[in-house]
This record gives sequence, C-alpha cells and structure tokens, in this order.
Amino acid sequence: MRSNASMRFVPALVLALACGTSGGSGGGSESDEESIVSAPEVEPSGGGSAEVPQDPGAVPVVVIRPDPAGAPGRAVSFVVESRGEGAARLRPEVLVERRDGETWAAVEGSPLLRADCEAPASECVELVPGAELRAAAWSGRSGAAQCADEGEPLAAGEYRFVVQSCAPDGHRPHRVASAGFALR
Repeated sequence: MRSNASMRFVPALVLALACGTSGGSGGGSESDEESIVSAPEVEPSGGGSAEVPQDPGAVPVVVIRPDPAGAPGRAVSFVVESRGEGAARLRPEVLVERRDGETWAAVEGSPLLRADCEAPASECVELVPGAELRAAAWSGRSGAAQCADEGEPLAAGEYRFVVQSCAPDGHRPHRVASAGFALR
C-alpha cells in the first residue's frame, strides 16, 4: 500500500510533466498560451485543525483559456475545455486570483460557468470529453460582475481564473488554474 507522501508526489510529477520545466517566457509553445494544470494545487490546511481530505474523484483534465481581447472594454471572455478521458465535473463559481509577488491572492467576485447571462448556473457543471464551454465574459470588476457593470474596477495587474471540482461534502476540491492574463 502506498503512503500519503508517495500519493502526493504523483500529482506533482504529473504537473511537472504537463507544464514542462522551462521557467522563462518566450518560445510561444502551447503550454505558454493555454493553461494545462491538471494536478490539484497543494494548499496548506488552515487553523491547526485536522486536514480536510482531498476530493476522492479524478482530477479534472481541463484547459481554461482566458481571452482579454475577446470582449469589449476591460471584460475578459474565457473558455473551459474538457481534455480528459472522463467527464469533468466543476463547481459553477470560477475563482479570480491576482498575482501578489510570487503567490496568487483571491479577489472578490466569481464569474459563473454559464454560456450567457440568461442561463441559470448549475449546481455542478459537467463537461464530457472534448466539450468546451464559452462562458459569459467577466467584467474585470469586484463582486458579481459577470453580467452587469456593478462593483469597483479591479486594479491593473496579472490575474487568473481557477475552477474547482465538485467535491463531496467534507472534502477539499481539486483546483485547476488558467495561465495568467493582464487586466489593464
């Protein structure tokens, strides 16, 4: 039987292989232009309490392609594409994070995985292999700022989108992040 330490090594190895080892920008390879982070991010457990177990389901193999030029003004359109062999089951709330030095910090507001502003968000969005969802554009503002010009404009900087798996109650979801994009 494998230990937890060896089981944590495997996702890290998958992540390293999926992302490559080059540290610079330049080149323009597919991994530079798209997000392919198919292993869960390792996050410290909080508050000294017992660690919350990881989602026992498969890590969603998805690509999130932000397109700052694909929407008017400061809005950012994005596509989530399922590239795995099984269906990707994702929470409808898309987290937005801003680069803060070497780390990423959550910002207020979550666009939803929905094709347009008239469509209600599902409890869990399921994308079959090869399917993609072109979500309604995010406005670049705080709060519920996907379909209305509400909230304050966020500061210019580097941002990314993060989707999470539909984890069972009491489990920490898998997280998949897009490549960073500039918000001006």
